[in-house]
Amino acid sequence: MKRKKIMPMLLSFIMLAGSAFTAHADNQTLTEDGSVNVPLTAVIESKYSVSIPASLTMTAGTPDADGTPFTGTVTVGVKGNINPGKAVVVLPMQGTVEEGSLTAASIAAGNTLVDGVTTEELNSLAGSFSTSLTMTGTADASQNVNVIVTSEYVRWASESVTTLARCETNLNSATYTNGNVQLSTKILKADTYKGNLQFTFKLVDRV
Repeated sequence: MKRKKIMPMLLSFIMLAGSAFTAHADNQTLTEDGSVNVPLTAVIESKYSVSIPASLTMTAGTPDADGTPFTGTVTVGVKGNINPGKAVVVLPMQGTVEEGSLTAASIAAGNTLVDGVTTEELNSLAGSFSTSLTMTGTADASQNVNVIVTSEYVRWASESVTTLARCETNLNSATYTNGNVQLSTKILKADTYKGNLQFTFKLVDRV
C-alpha cells in the first residue's frame, strides 16, 4: 500500500523538477544591483487571398476576311497583410490539364516562372507583361489558334511600399486590388476551341 502511494509522489516530484528546469532555462540570474534588457518580439505572419474567375468564355467581335476576333478579360484580385519585404506574384501561362487537374509538370513550370520575377526583370519590360497560349478545336484537333495574354499587374506589394516596379501595384488588407488580364485571338474556321489558362500565385521575397 505504501509503495503505491510513494510512486505517484515520486513521479509528481520528477515532473515538477522538470518543469522548473524548463521554465528557468532561458532566465537571467541577477545577484547584484543593476539594469538588464529583455528584448521583445511580436510577429504577424504575412497572409493574402487571391480572387480568380473559375472560367471564361471569350467574346466574338465582327468577322472579316481573316476570321473572327475574340477577346476576353480575366480580373485578378489580391488582398492581404504582408511584410514589406515580400510580394505576391500572380503569373498567367499555358496550362496542361489531365483528368481535370493541372499536371505536376505544369505546376512546377509555373513555380519556376514565379520564382524568377524580380524588380529588375519587371522594369526591363517594354510595357505590360505578355505571354501566349494555344486553343485547339474540339471537332478538329488539328486546328490551333494562338491567344495573346497581357497582364496589367503581375506583382502586388505591401501598401507601405512607395516605389513600385513596372506591372506592380499595392495591395491592402480590406479589399481586393484588381488587375486585368486581357486575352485576344482571331479564329477563321468554325469549331469550339478550348484552352487552359493557368495562374500560379506565390508569396515571394521582393527583390
